Amino acid sequence: MRLETLEQAERLLLEIARGDFEGKPPELANIEFGEWARLTVYLPRPPANSAITPAYMEAFLEVQRQIHQLAALAKTGMPNGTYLTEEEKRSLEIIVQVHGGSSFFNVEFGEAIKRAMAEATKKLSGAQITTIVIGLGVLLAGGWGFSAHLEKEREIRIAEIKSAEHQETLRALNFASEQQVALLDRILEIIARNGEEGEKAAEVINQSYDALLKAASKTEVSVINDQQVVKEDAKAVRLSPRVRAEPDLVVSQFRVVDINTEDPINIVVVILPEDGGEAMRVSFADSLFAARDRERMFDALENRSPIWLELVVSRADDRVRNVEILRVVDRPEMQMSQKGLTP
Repeated sequence: MRLETLEQAERLLLEIARGDFEGKPPELANIEFGEWARLTVYLPRPPANSAITPAYMEAFLEVQRQIHQLAALAKTGMPNGTYLTEEEKRSLEIIVQVHGGSSFFNVEFGEAIKRAMAEATKKLSGAQITTIVIGLGVLLAGGWGFSAHLEKEREIRIAEIKSAEHQETLRALNFASEQQVALLDRILEIIARNGEEGEKAAEVINQSYDALLKAASKTEVSVINDQQVVKEDAKAVRLSPRVRAEPDLVVSQFRVVDINTEDPINIVVVILPEDGGEAMRVSFADSLFAARDRERMFDALENRSPIWLELVVSRADDRVRNVEILRVVDRPEMQMSQKGLTP
């Protein structure tokens, strides 16, 4: 089935979710996206000597990393891109076309998200896979998805920020309608209820949106999927309230699902609580401990074995604001803290 328009894709997705679709939902191999299924970024004031700006290069790499994690989860049950072969990673590459010097980026990922879900046919039904793939296409490429995310983040910041001046700045902005924000939440919920892969796909969308917003906050003017975002407005939407965070020590058991060694001094680790909860990206609070415990972390990653970690958890207003690894520890006889990591 070729989805010629965004509206057709949205309608199919909602019909499958409601159980109103007549007949059997299209199989993964038969889904084809039309020309609309592309993420577009236009820079009215592009830099002079750059094919892709560093800020957007970082954003596109994050989108690619998220797709790798989704594919790894479908294949191995763990969202760790290192479990993919180089050939598999090449098959999952998003295509970034640059036009007008460095002013227009056209990102195609329809085939990449289909291939990412190919291994999930062993665990999910055809309807579930179709829902995830079409949902990813609609929200990543649909003209209103990123705008609705900005509006949602704006509303969250207004509720969090105590500065009257900052609240006034945010209230002056408007990115999408209430109906679009509600539809964004509805489609994310539809996607997320389809097993671990669905939950990860919803995370792929949110992490990709956040990466694009971060890039916009470093660029004078961006137009992302037809939504203009000025640098200062993006900064205002991203700004978190400055609340004094209280540190607490927590010892708990985790699975290491990814290790980023791009910075050899400050490695970034993705850990998953053994007792349930969302994956967390954390770094070492002390680089000396990182050097000492590096081998044990990599062993836990390679063997997929649980590991006990002592974390420094900073909270403010009863919410987790920051988590860092203090050190790798042996299994304790009793927990140092019972507060847990739930925000």
